[in-house]
Amino acid sequence: MHLFFVVISTVFADDMNVTVRGYFDLSQGVFVLIDYFLFIITIINLVREHKLIKMITWVFIFIGFIIGLIEIGQYFGYDILGPNLENFKFYLKSFIAQQKV
Repeated sequence: MHLFFVVISTVFADDMNVTVRGYFDLSQGVFVLIDYFLFIITIINLVREHKLIKMITWVFIFIGFIIGLIEIGQYFGYDILGPNLENFKFYLKSFIAQQKV
């Protein structure tokens, strides 16, 4: 179902370039979304023990919780990642610009 809606949203997108490649900062294009789907299918097919499935689920929930806390802090103006992330984005953009020359 996920893959179906990814393809449908790609077909009916207004900006095909953004749909396929994603935004520069996020890079959540159609190929990344299809990779998420393939990753989940791979985990479902490789993991057979209920205990391991439960552990993987709790790891994803924990990671999501931590990311949620970071995002709530950023919403209220406290960025735990600080200016280091902005510096990284600046250097990455500079690096990509140099490669295009």
